Amino acid sequence: YGPWGRVAVLDGICLMVRAGTYLRFQPPPKELSGFHYYDMDICMRSHIAGFTNWTVPLLLLHEHQGARRYTSKLDEDRDAFARIYADHLPLRVPAEVLSMQ
Repeated sequence: YGPWGRVAVLDGICLMVRAGTYLRFQPPPKELSGFHYYDMDICMRSHIAGFTNWTVPLLLLHEHQGARRYTSKLDEDRDAFARIYADHLPLRVPAEVLSMQ
């Protein structure tokens, strides 16, 4: 939430990328094989490939019954993400507001 614009990574419900663009990313790391951090991984691989991640105004209904807040797999995946992208963290991008023109 906040202004639409450029972001470093998204913890997202709906991530979109063209297939041709996605093929220019490095392959997904094998260490991240589950649900956690898949979205942030895609954003990091996009950033590393030289692309810009944006939030856009999109009306989307997401229904979810919820999940446990804590699992050891979440910790494992967080640690793996931090190891994989250690050379790129912390990550900061310049503030850019999305032009709606």
